[in-house]
Amino acid sequence: MHFRTEVTKILEENGRVTGVMTADGAVIETDHVILSVGHSARDLFAELDRMKVFMEPKPFAVGLGSSTPRRRSIRTSMEWRTPESSGGAL
Repeated sequence: MHFRTEVTKILEENGRVTGVMTADGAVIETDHVILSVGHSARDLFAELDRMKVFMEPKPFAVGLGSSTPRRRSIRTSMEWRTPESSGGAL
């Protein structure tokens, strides 16, 4: 996982993803890419459109929680909490 990394180009070969290029020029080779973008990622949406990636707006949002060796617990706004687990405050 790469946090706070701006993707400037999705690399492809024969219609398949081969990696991404980041704003600092680094190339990350991979067969799979999960993009966590906001509505202001216009450049990336333009790149996906250039690649003819089918996109459509959805009437819902998706949250993703993860755990990494650096950061054992990442709490998301989608996480269910109880007053007991949050020290009495929600």
